[in-house]
Parts: sequence; C-alpha cells; structure tokens
Amino acid sequence: MHVSECISDISSVAEWSQTQWSIPYINDMTRFDAETPQERRTLFAEAVTAHRERASAFMTLEADSRSSASDETEEVPAPWIQFAENMFNLDVTDSELEQVHTLVSEFPEFRVDQLESPEDAEATNVRITARSDANRLAAFADRVFIEVYNCPDEYQAWVTAIWLPPPTELVGFPCG
Repeated sequence: MHVSECISDISSVAEWSQTQWSIPYINDMTRFDAETPQERRTLFAEAVTAHRERASAFMTLEADSRSSASDETEEVPAPWIQFAENMFNLDVTDSELEQVHTLVSEFPEFRVDQLESPEDAEATNVRITARSDANRLAAFADRVFIEVYNCPDEYQAWVTAIWLPPPTELVGFPCG
C-alpha cells in the first residue's frame, strides 16, 4: 500500500483517528508491507524512525506466519510485535518464550524486563527493553518473527499502526 496524500485538516484527522489504520498520516513513509528480509528490515527501521519522530504512543508490526502450503481458510491469529519508546511488547507461548530468551541473549543492549502470564491466558506477555538504533531494532523484530514465531524466511510483514497523539494535538502537524 502506498500513501498518496496526507491528512491536512482537523476534521480529517478526527475521522482518521477513529480507525485502527493510523499509518496514512505518517508522511515520511510510503510503503507499509514487505516480504523479503531486506525490505522488511528497511520497513521496520522506517517505522521505528517514524514512531520516534512523531512521538507516537506505540507502533505495531504484524506478520503472515502461514507457509505457502498451509490452509488459507484456517483462522490463525497473526503474530504481532509492539514497540513503544524503548520497549518491545509481544505475547508468546512457553516454547516461544525459550526462543525469546535465546534471541535476547544475542543482543547485549536488550533485556527481558517483565513477564506476565494471566491465569486465563494461554500466552505470556513479554516486555523487552531495547535501547538501540532503528536498524538494530528492525533486525531484532525480523528475527523475532522468524526465530520465535517460526515465520518462513519470505513471510509478509506489515506496519499496521503508528499511534499518534490525540487529534487536538495534531492541528499544526506539517504535511509533506
């Protein structure tokens, strides 16, 4: 998907803010999905940069984890990763949690800060502090999808949200 125009007036911003797709307002980015490893890492790095420049609350990345041979009709939740300030947030199973710890150990500037497993949930929410540049964060996110969520090497990924401040704070935001 390509962004062809930027929201320029407050009524459009208010209308836009009621949807889950906040991305069209990010005028520095023009592409929101990617399939090859290099394209995904570039996309993720651009999303981190947009998130930081816009002081957004958080951004969300999603992946299609189905292999090309899988049943397309099967409803499987898409794996997702959120990033806010210097923190990754993701939900994992017990076996995936082991992979998270292994992966984080390869990134000395990252650390698992919080694990939360509500009784009524089948997953563990993991919060990982990650103080690094956009490219290193992008590489980590791509590896999470492949090594933790077992996505195929050529999986498709999307930047599905970059959440901005409430519309009343966006009135003077420049469109490019």
